[in-house]
Amino acid sequence: MKVFLCLLTSLGVLSAAGAQDPKEIPKPQKEHEVLRQFEGQWDATSRNLMDPTKAEECRGVESAKVDFGGYWLVIDFKGEQAGKRFEGHGTMGYDPRRAKYVMNWIDRMSPYVMWAEGDADSSGKVLTFSGEGCDPEVLEVALIVPQR
Repeated sequence: MKVFLCLLTSLGVLSAAGAQDPKEIPKPQKEHEVLRQFEGQWDATSRNLMDPTKAEECRGVESAKVDFGGYWLVIDFKGEQAGKRFEGHGTMGYDPRRAKYVMNWIDRMSPYVMWAEGDADSSGKVLTFSGEGCDPEVLEVALIVPQR
């Protein structure tokens, strides 16, 4: 109970400090606008490369929407992998301090979160991420905007 009260007191102090020094919320940058092309509902196919000798294919439907002030693409995936139901959730955004696109991913097959960062190609249509999963083996993910 003391920890909870201490946390509430700290939040109150932070709120009071914020009220004295209101700062303008930054606007999404051009890099955030790149995320809008990934919005929508997509038939998706991915390959799991956990075993380098064979890739397991996962087919499903991905829904993605830019949210949270235009900073984040929120992704939900539902499908099937190796005959089992597969569901995952992720967020993707742009971190101006690191000058990198960033993403995280969680799913029902693992208790671990995957973190990745990456860049856009010159067309802005392909984002390539590298990151670590639970192994922690390096994973590479490329997101390509299909022609509608």
